[in-house]
Amino acid sequence: MNRLMLAAAAVLALAASVLAEDPPPKTEAEIAQEKVDALILAMKDGTDDEKTVAIAGCGLTPHALTANALAPLLANPADDIRTKAVAALSLMKGVAEAATALESGFTANEEKSPIFLAILRAIEAVALPSSIAVLKSWIDKQLKKKETATLPTVDAAIESLAGIRHKKSVEALMLLLKGIEDRAGKPAKGSPPPAADLRVIAALARLTGQRMQQHPLWVEWWKKNEAKYNDDMTKVLK
Repeated sequence: MNRLMLAAAAVLALAASVLAEDPPPKTEAEIAQEKVDALILAMKDGTDDEKTVAIAGCGLTPHALTANALAPLLANPADDIRTKAVAALSLMKGVAEAATALESGFTANEEKSPIFLAILRAIEAVALPSSIAVLKSWIDKQLKKKETATLPTVDAAIESLAGIRHKKSVEALMLLLKGIEDRAGKPAKGSPPPAADLRVIAALARLTGQRMQQHPLWVEWWKKNEAKYNDDMTKVLK
């Protein structure tokens, strides 16, 4: 009997020990899903404050799940919801889904300058090379039209492109410069380049520390110096 009692006591002690242990930590995906669930609930029936907290919670939990959940909010009927979603996505540096979400917001917000500017700044903050082609394509399209070529959003997009420190940004800016020069024709001797050229030249200078006026000079310099840079535009160590 004593043995049985001792055995039972040992089992109970073991069970109590197991129950007293901390539960295993949640995975990143589990934490992100909790934030997504809170966002869905808040957007359905929550107050404005609850929506704000839920959106911010997703932004503070960088993950594919939270980025994908925020993406539809960039087309929300309320501009303040769009703005808060963009701010949350801007915190997700290096998350591919965040970049995709921001890029998907171009069409819905192109006519909403403050939100569009925020999207451009957020793309720069997320800083993924995959956004370079999207930015370059949009800028090129605007530069081809006189009515949009000098808009502040174009200035901001060129700055955002320069803010993504990558060799592809240099090459994209060089192509933009070539397109501008081809459309403008050869400037008269001694004339300054068009205003759009100056924006792109400034962006190239920000990335490379160099400042040249025409596309052929950039091409020549890049051929000689590209190998001196890593993909992220840091100098190759000798």
